[in-house]
Amino acid sequence: MMKRGMQWALVAALCALVAGCATTGGGASREAQIQQTVEVWRTGLLEKDIEKFMSAYSPNFSNSQTSDLAQVKDFFQQAFDQGYVDNAEITYVMTDGKFEEDVFTLYPINVEGPTGTAAVELTLKQEDGKWLITSLEIDA
Repeated sequence: MMKRGMQWALVAALCALVAGCATTGGGASREAQIQQTVEVWRTGLLEKDIEKFMSAYSPNFSNSQTSDLAQVKDFFQQAFDQGYVDNAEITYVMTDGKFEEDVFTLYPINVEGPTGTAAVELTLKQEDGKWLITSLEIDA
């Protein structure tokens, strides 16, 4: 019985250690927060859920094509409606990203779908306590 109690204590200690390493200041690390935003973007795209997808974007979004989020929303809604992301696969590795001061850039995010492949670059910045997408570029 004593042995089993010690095993549970060891498991609890390991869980606490892992949880402590994954957080800073009582909250999720910035890397974990960024990955959460990227996952909202990715799953919104795969599920063709435009509201979920757009929730990852900053109101201060701009890229080489537009700074109008309504245009971004319309563009992706059309892509969803026309089947461009049907059965798509989206892969990325967080360690491919890099910080430059308070900005995080993740490239490449590989998107493979029925119309071909593309590499996406996301730029995120923390705004009002949340990491949001401030730019997206697509290399097709």
